[in-house]
Amino acid sequence: MMAYWIMFALPFVGAMWPVDRSALSRAILWAGFVLFVLVIVGLRDKIGGDWVNYLEAYSRIKEEGLGPALGNRSVGYGMVNYGASAAGWDIYGVNLVCAGFFLAGLLRFSLYQPLPCLAWLIATPYLIVVVAMGYTAQSVAVGFTLLVYVSILERQRWTAIFAFIMAVLFHKSAVFTAFLFLGMLFLEKQSLLEIVRGLRQYLSKQPLLLISGFLILVLIGVQLAPGVYQTLGYYLFSDHWDSTGGTIRVLMNAVPAALFLMLGQRLVLKAGALRFWRFIAIVALACVPLLLINSTLADRLSIYLIPLQLFVFCRLPMLFGDSILRKGAILLIGVGYGIVQWVWLMYANHAYEWAPYQNILLL
Repeated sequence: MMAYWIMFALPFVGAMWPVDRSALSRAILWAGFVLFVLVIVGLRDKIGGDWVNYLEAYSRIKEEGLGPALGNRSVGYGMVNYGASAAGWDIYGVNLVCAGFFLAGLLRFSLYQPLPCLAWLIATPYLIVVVAMGYTAQSVAVGFTLLVYVSILERQRWTAIFAFIMAVLFHKSAVFTAFLFLGMLFLEKQSLLEIVRGLRQYLSKQPLLLISGFLILVLIGVQLAPGVYQTLGYYLFSDHWDSTGGTIRVLMNAVPAALFLMLGQRLVLKAGALRFWRFIAIVALACVPLLLINSTLADRLSIYLIPLQLFVFCRLPMLFGDSILRKGAILLIGVGYGIVQWVWLMYANHAYEWAPYQNILLL
């Protein structure tokens, strides 16, 4: 399990003992670190709970061609499999490409935070070790969702829409992240009533945009609807409503959500960003009672709300200025997530499928 702890230790050191470097030096260090993680995640061998299923999907696409790729529940993932099989890359090529997509999204989101090393550290126990190394298709959806967050905050609407579509193409559960676009409206408006009024006025002046947008949604719906409806039906109406570990993941989002609602005004944020993250925090807290109704749905939503953890815990230490208290806060957060990783690797129901770590380069 040494590989998992090296991935955790490196950003921990960077968060605890940051060194002022030139932009070029920082870029080189980040590139080297991300490349290291890419090798660990992308070239893993027989690691993860769905390894056999992914291998079977790859073999089928390799034998039968484009048809199974397009018919895959995750069209984007199917196409990556098709491309990898055509290039003769095997399942390791698929994992490497998907890891690249995921890590690109995580890097973009981390660098958007005031303490990027701490953001990466927070993402390591679950998003990297569990999701990226165990649930490949969904990890790509998470990577694109991280890009949606940043694009919305940067007011890059078309980039956000593109990233959202890509996320859904790789995993249908990402359709639930449509709530982020409601949050986007809070960047401009003070209340839900203002949002409704603004939309009505804007669309009345832009009928062509309304019609073209509707047609685009219809075309996308034709392609995605069967899988999306199946996903919605499973999560909303399935009898299999219990999601192991879901409660813990939901509560891990609820803690920073509650902290943000209490302390958000003290953070250095623009008014629009404050309203956006307040909306996200409320959604995260709403997942707590949702556990009593449908724990699987709450758990799937919670995965796409994990960026809230990165956002809040990267800003709480900033409340202490440059004092020793800031260092103590970073240490406390790092130790906390180190415990999370240790508990998962030691006691999670499927942790045995992550051990011992193997890599194709070492075979």
